[in-house]
Order: sequence, then structure tokens, then C-alpha cells
Amino acid sequence: MIDLPYRPAAGVMLLNSHKQVFVAQRLDTTLEAWQMPQGGLDNGEEAEAGALRELAEETGIAAHLVEIIARSAGELVYDGSAAQADENVFREIYGRSLTADDVLEAAPVI
Repeated sequence: MIDLPYRPAAGVMLLNSHKQVFVAQRLDTTLEAWQMPQGGLDNGEEAEAGALRELAEETGIAAHLVEIIARSAGELVYDGSAAQADENVFREIYGRSLTADDVLEAAPVI
């Protein structure tokens, strides 16, 4: 495994009207990998702008179609899988662990 430094990134926990979390299956791996929309920030880009850009790039959902209902209190850092990062975000906002009932699986996307 290559040890690369962290780079600034942002992500989105997208909820539907039933408060189910959107996760999409990655197509760039042979593993069954699911994650929320996220990605690296462009030079000089603010986290919120980057998160909304990633949402549009990965789901086709434009920023004007969503309402921001919560923001992370601070930077989230993780060593591990994208799934662990998603779990950390969910726990920070809802104060509990993510369960299968919370997840709305989506069609595979890159």
C-alpha cells in the first residue's frame, strides 16, 4: 500500500424526505464498495462549495435542489475506509451509529 498524505476534501450526507442516507456503489473497484458523495477540494475552494460540486458531479443533483440542514462542527479525519468516514459523519450529526434502515442504496456510479 502506498502511504499518501491527506489532501483537503469535502463530502455530503444526502437525505431523502424519509431521512434515508444516499450511498452509491463505486465502479472503480472489484470490491462491493459504497460511499456518500465526496472528493478532493480544488485549489482555493471552500469546503461547502467543494461538497456541493462533488454532489453535482457524482449524482447530477444541483446545489439549488438541496437544503443544508447541518454542518460538521469541525474537520473530520479518519484512517481507513470511506465507509468509516461516512459512519463518522452520520454519528456526528445524529449521535448514533448508521443502520441498514438508514440507507437508501442507489444505482452504481463512478
